[in-house]
Amino acid sequence: MATIMVIDDEPSIRGLLREVLERSGHKVVEAKDGREALDLYQKHKADLLIMDLLMPEVDGLEATLQLTREYMDTKIIAMTGAQGDRNFLDIAKLFGAHRTFEKPFDLKEMLNAVEAELAQKLSALPSAPLPFPRKPFTKENLLESPPLLLQESNGAADSHSQTPVFLTPTRAWRLWCAWSMLIVLVGILPLHNFVGHAHWQYIRWVPTPDQLSSPAILLDLGIDAVANILLFLPFGLLYTLRGLGGKSFSPGLLMLMAFTLSFGIEYYQVYCHNRSTSLLDLLDNVLGAYIGMRLGEMYLRKKAAEVMEAAT
Repeated sequence: MATIMVIDDEPSIRGLLREVLERSGHKVVEAKDGREALDLYQKHKADLLIMDLLMPEVDGLEATLQLTREYMDTKIIAMTGAQGDRNFLDIAKLFGAHRTFEKPFDLKEMLNAVEAELAQKLSALPSAPLPFPRKPFTKENLLESPPLLLQESNGAADSHSQTPVFLTPTRAWRLWCAWSMLIVLVGILPLHNFVGHAHWQYIRWVPTPDQLSSPAILLDLGIDAVANILLFLPFGLLYTLRGLGGKSFSPGLLMLMAFTLSFGIEYYQVYCHNRSTSLLDLLDNVLGAYIGMRLGEMYLRKKAAEVMEAAT
């Protein structure tokens, strides 16, 4: 009889898995979020964990990363109902999950995966030193986990070449919040430009034909476009790299947030002197967020593929 820990913030999911697993002769321990799971695992190690990725407090990605860093023999099956977004599952594999499932999942397939993981013998641990520092497992350092490190090599391990390949979701989230505030400050400062009344008669949402015929103005527009794209690129990149965009994360949601933030800044500038409101700025901002999002997705998939290839 194996001990299996089921971690999910939905009682119905925990109850369903408990019933099915106990029928198969296993002992089941439940946890409602990642923090509770970490506390329980520290006291009573389970043979296998079935981990939801989208949870309050400490999410499944943070818990997976912490467990696989502290306990090399941890076996985790990750699951998510993130509306078809594979990024969460790719990141879970990158963080050490053995198998992944999308909700709703087939109970028979889940049971087969459970039995396969339990039957699999633990592989021999590598004799080389770990590619990341081991820290004591405490609540204090839980949310301060360093970036996951992988050894760069051309087929052979190189214990001297260590490259950070991914920010933890919590750190990426904090950076995203900080960068969003930076965008707001760039858009509204200096505050003394705000005059409190609109000057619609001076607004040119799109360049005039005369402006488009001027090389100097075209150069200014080009520089402005590049600056706006670069300003919003980290907005999309960090939101993707934080790994957990919320229970209803989608590219469309990110684009909507970028558009709303950009439109709010452009509308604010209608009430300011020495600031120009432009439809092109709005489009450039959204384009920058989109490019950042796609770069983040490419990065995650590339690193997940590298880890899976190295494990085979």
